[in-house]
Amino acid sequence: MFGKRCVACHAAPSDPLFRYLRTSEKVLADEIRVAGSPDFLFFGHTHWPLLHQVGTTTIINPGSAGQPKDGDTRSPYAVWEDGKIELRRIAYPMEATVQAYARTPLASSEVESLIAVLRTGGTLP
Repeated sequence: MFGKRCVACHAAPSDPLFRYLRTSEKVLADEIRVAGSPDFLFFGHTHWPLLHQVGTTTIINPGSAGQPKDGDTRSPYAVWEDGKIELRRIAYPMEATVQAYARTPLASSEVESLIAVLRTGGTLP
């Protein structure tokens, strides 16, 4: 959309790389202020899909194609079309990914954790 301000960061405007942005209204409002009150604020890092409005700012976390953490094993993503944003899901090539993890030099315990997240959508035992 023309004339709209967008801010995108990996984690959160206050810590673009590492902060896990929680979804409380106060925390989100604080992050919107840090970002300069954009029309759209895109972030990720938590692997939890989110589409939420706070004041005049639309907040979008498309989720994670590789390691979902919200209990749904399908790959989440966002589509922005004709001024509207929609969160969607699609089946993930899980077994191909499991096999790829098994071929990495990671410790077997780390591989098992990654595979568990894939197979449960982040719901760990």
